[in-house]
Amino acid sequence: MVHTLSTVSFQGIQALLVEVQVQFVSGSLPGLNIVGLPDRAVNESKERVRSALQSIGIGFPCKRVTINLSPANILKEGSHYDLPLVLGMLMGLEILPPELRNTISLGELSLDGSIKPVAGVLSSALLAASLGRTLICPGACGPEARWGGELFILAPHHLLELINHFKGTQVLSTPEPILDVLSSPVEHFGLIHGQAHTKLGLVISVSGGHNALMIGPPGTGKSLLAKSTMSLLDPLTPKEALEVTMIHSLSGVLKEGKGLMRQRPFRSPHHSASMASMVGGGLRGTPGEISMAHQGILFLDELPEFSRSVLDALRQSMETRQAVVSRANYHVTYPANFQLISAMNPCKCGYLGKSSKECRQAPECGTRYQQNISGPLLDRIDLFMNVSEVDFKNFPEATVLDNLDYTRALIRRAQDRQRIRYQGKDFQCNALCPSDLLDQALNMNKHSKDILLKAANLFDFSMRGFYRVAKVAQTISDLEQAEEILPSHMTQALSYRVEQSPKRR
Repeated sequence: MVHTLSTVSFQGIQALLVEVQVQFVSGSLPGLNIVGLPDRAVNESKERVRSALQSIGIGFPCKRVTINLSPANILKEGSHYDLPLVLGMLMGLEILPPELRNTISLGELSLDGSIKPVAGVLSSALLAASLGRTLICPGACGPEARWGGELFILAPHHLLELINHFKGTQVLSTPEPILDVLSSPVEHFGLIHGQAHTKLGLVISVSGGHNALMIGPPGTGKSLLAKSTMSLLDPLTPKEALEVTMIHSLSGVLKEGKGLMRQRPFRSPHHSASMASMVGGGLRGTPGEISMAHQGILFLDELPEFSRSVLDALRQSMETRQAVVSRANYHVTYPANFQLISAMNPCKCGYLGKSSKECRQAPECGTRYQQNISGPLLDRIDLFMNVSEVDFKNFPEATVLDNLDYTRALIRRAQDRQRIRYQGKDFQCNALCPSDLLDQALNMNKHSKDILLKAANLFDFSMRGFYRVAKVAQTISDLEQAEEILPSHMTQALSYRVEQSPKRR
């Protein structure tokens, strides 16, 4: 007789149903064999299953046990197959009822029978809810699974708890959903003296979802300015929170007992990051940094120090808002709707243009240093900001943008206008606005459009650069609550495009 139950395999952030078939055969040499394209971690589960059964006083059967993971053409990876394997054997031993065939289970076993947390529980819960099945998952992952919808969840911490539940001697309580706690921002604009031009540029960037690049010598506050943008962002919406939590759950970085994420992610990879760690990939096709920054900010400090191949790999994702990972044995797509904020020094020594500190190779050192950033990547950046050193003779006073409540309210009003303007569409910010809608906005003020056309001819803009300036101008208009893009909005948008770009220095 063959006993069946279900578990999952992962393709991107989606969970795929995998059937676990367990067969006991008498008259053959005792043993446990797993087929269906298992990886090494799944094959090693034999010993974890054997030890877990012995630790709760159940002897391994003196029969040949064959376990098939169907469909057999999909590679089965990960330790989450431990729990469905041991449950299938307990069904074969008639310790657990055959009703388990209507469940989806996943979890890693310890040698003492305890069930350890695994990645991908939220995606599995969504699949179980869509199929109307019960989900069996580790107790530590119960709050995460609860956000999967209307479904019945069993979340034991130990194998004995699950057995006693089905025997009627113990009742497993339904886990309660947990919301991640919103932490108060540590970094904010009030900690940074001066830099009013850059602060306004970052406010425009956050309001419209625009990519930004800060250029300046060391110690001027570029990294702190980038981190301060997190204090300006609203919490994730319920739909966004579900997507972000699924990605972090699949990556295995969701903390134990942590529920639905509310804080927008801020990812800051080191400049030595590989292409696989940035875009995604590896042996299991895990999400990269750009997907981990989905619905949040990806901060690349020391931008020219990144490998050119890594930087150029970002270009497609910046347009499509997806990370497509193709390898010989898999093809997965992850969401990657991130906002790029980057920073760089003007040259290797960092002091190009300051005669008292610049090196002897200036200005050639600046040209060589900036060659690592390709023109197509720069063309996808909307705002270029020069972060200058503070003049201690005229020490700057606080600006109106240093007031966090005021700045947040300013951004929220601009974003509300965008949501109303793009209601019913699959985007909610100016940075994702298509060219046909921008043409309508530009046609509302002939003078503004003429300014942009003249600048495009003078500075040799690409068509992408032309519309990116228009998007920034639309965001500035929203910040000022204007009914159309005025000439002052267009000139301000152009000032962030043509004056500071490293290729024009």
